[in-house]
Amino acid sequence: RGDKRCGAEPDVGPCKAAFQHWYYNRETTSCQPFIYGGCSGNKNNYVSKESCTAACTVVERLTANPETTPPRLVTGRCWTRATVPDSVRCCKFPIFKPFKVLSRSVASG
Repeated sequence: RGDKRCGAEPDVGPCKAAFQHWYYNRETTSCQPFIYGGCSGNKNNYVSKESCTAACTVVERLTANPETTPPRLVTGRCWTRATVPDSVRCCKFPIFKPFKVLSRSVASG
């Protein structure tokens, strides 16, 4: 997803209009303007710098180091510290059901 949306070169498309749009440039790690023809093109095409930045800087941070394993959520119980490995962090969050609030433990790590 990140390569298609934020890694492609800017594509003007076949139409002849001239709109200033923005694309994410991985080499400069920033959003830069380009002239968009108004149709087709690719997904690395945003109407504003803000929308480009919002979409692509998060993708870039998540894909910048593919060797790093992202944290994962594992459902389970975290009743005592003895049952939880040091590499796992427990957190509790409420589960809402109509007319009831339950508590569920989730282990991440």
